[in-house]
Amino acid sequence: LPASAVTAVPADAAAATPSEAQPRLEGCFVLAVDDEQDSLQATAILLAQAGCLVATANDAESALREAERHLRPPDVLLTDLGFGGPRPVNAGVEADGFALIARLRAQAGIEVPAVVLTADADARAAGLRDVWVLHKPAGPQAVLAAVARAAAPTSPPT
Repeated sequence: LPASAVTAVPADAAAATPSEAQPRLEGCFVLAVDDEQDSLQATAILLAQAGCLVATANDAESALREAERHLRPPDVLLTDLGFGGPRPVNAGVEADGFALIARLRAQAGIEVPAVVLTADADARAAGLRDVWVLHKPAGPQAVLAAVARAAAPTSPPT
């Protein structure tokens, strides 16, 4: 996987300085996607407390519908890599976080920056740009730091 396509964010990335430990993301529109409802709710609260405007979905299809409801694409997509449960037989595409990134970008017509939460970052992100990979378990500060990096137009993955 090319280094320019995906950046791994260390779990302690936000611990460098106090100002980085509490990034303010005022007005940043984040679409958060996770099939685990408790995790999704906690993530939404964390992002809202950091100043984000948050939309949530529990699968790829719901995420695409949610993105369509808003007047603009999200500034950042924060998605789990794997969506548990059965996948629709007639879906025609894989229903994982990387497939969602590609589908959302096609729907929005722009390269929406994305943060992927995963326990296993594999090479399936090949060809996707502006994707940050955050390895689980990731604490709240690491999630906020990754979203802040993705939202910053001057800090592309390296």
